[in-house]
Amino acid sequence: MTKKEELKHQLKMEQLLVSQLFEQIRELNYENAVMRDQLYELSKEYFTPKDAIVAKVIEAYKTRSEIGIAKYGTTLDENNTDNFLQHLQEELMDATLYIEKLKEISLQLNK
Repeated sequence: MTKKEELKHQLKMEQLLVSQLFEQIRELNYENAVMRDQLYELSKEYFTPKDAIVAKVIEAYKTRSEIGIAKYGTTLDENNTDNFLQHLQEELMDATLYIEKLKEISLQLNK
């Protein structure tokens, strides 16, 4: 076998090995995805609260978190610049206003 033929053969063998390696990687990715999906299903069952009210509140927190991340471009965990005491005070002030409004509505409905 000439040197050129030997190099061609070696290149074909390397291409075959690379092809086989990529196929194995694809299979691993598929197996990992299947395992990931199975673990997700198991964790959903394990972490789903038995109390429907608790589950509803957890879903509301998840939704609120996603909206906040989209709106502010950061997570609460990563945000170390805001004045959280000020935010809390403003939120509680708003809450007292909502309570007062609901009390008025309740009084009107009970007349």
